[in-house]
Amino acid sequence: MDRTPAFAADPATAAYYDQRAPEYDEWYLGEGNFARRDRPGWSEEVAQVIALVASLPPARTLDVACGTGFLTRHLRGYVVGIDQSPAMAEIARSRLPAGLAIVGDALRLPVAERAFDRVLTGHFYGHLSPAEREAFLAEARRVASELIVIDSALQPGVSAEQWQQRVLNDGSRHQVFKRYFTAGQLAGEVGGETLFDGAWFTAARVS
Repeated sequence: MDRTPAFAADPATAAYYDQRAPEYDEWYLGEGNFARRDRPGWSEEVAQVIALVASLPPARTLDVACGTGFLTRHLRGYVVGIDQSPAMAEIARSRLPAGLAIVGDALRLPVAERAFDRVLTGHFYGHLSPAEREAFLAEARRVASELIVIDSALQPGVSAEQWQQRVLNDGSRHQVFKRYFTAGQLAGEVGGETLFDGAWFTAARVS
């Protein structure tokens, strides 16, 4: 098997997230398959990340790989979500006041240069290969002056880079590439500063 992560627009990746869309929020909420996981302090940190997103100054924000809009809906100002999965974008659209969630490639953003003040992305950067990271960061710099990256914190005893087998509620199995970060690593890699340093989540800002 080719162990190189697929590009964001890869059909298999899109199909996985399309299939996962109705149950995606269970990961955040600790429901379904995630109800049995031992994640001390998880709910408190989810609330902190939501509060962080809600506290950002109002701005023209593009949420890249917005998923279901779980975090997107807490942004203030003019907000557009973009996701490769039509099913994810449909759920996000229902959660945004203006209904602005579109289907598109995160590595080839279909927006003009400096069309936004801020790019935000949650739990997308950690799925990218080195070439994809470079492409994403270049696109983020092209469309906005500020970038905020939220991702998963590195846990003790966990491999920082791995292929995971994801099992959905219907029992289907999917291979997904995943990276975990220390706060300093994420900030250094994107060329910014640490915005949040938790046990489960980390965030960095480039401005």
